[in-house]
Amino acid sequence: DVFAGTIGSRPTGVRFFDLGLGKPMLQIDLPLKSQDVSFLSDREMIVLAVHGAPRRRRQTAYGSELVRIVFDLDTGAYSIGARRSFDDTHFDASVIHEGRLWLTDQRNDCVKLFDPDSFAETGRIDGYDFPHGIDVKFGANSIDIRMLDDLSIRG
Repeated sequence: DVFAGTIGSRPTGVRFFDLGLGKPMLQIDLPLKSQDVSFLSDREMIVLAVHGAPRRRRQTAYGSELVRIVFDLDTGAYSIGARRSFDDTHFDASVIHEGRLWLTDQRNDCVKLFDPDSFAETGRIDGYDFPHGIDVKFGANSIDIRMLDDLSIRG
């Protein structure tokens, strides 16, 4: 009955809401635009944050950060732990699977894998075009969009 959402406009960060009571529970302020969150436990998470936003035209390079946060919904306390910045990236979505943090890097058209404890990059999967959401547990996470001329339509 708890919802956590990332907030990209000021004040940026992560907000927790009690859905049963319809009330906010915890507000975690972060200085950067928060993109996504992956939970390590019911009291610890990794937040993806970015220094900019993608535009139609290529722009000056900016970076992203991984931020570890320990929180307590009962007391409303939280602490910001380890942080690591990455140049020339735009991290967008993440998931924890089999002990690794998988995330999309839209700037570099790939999925990157990280050790969630050290934030060391442990792998990279290329071949995506501006990847958004990610789910590695339940099968494919892609949609093909094709022009109608390319499809066989029978009436």
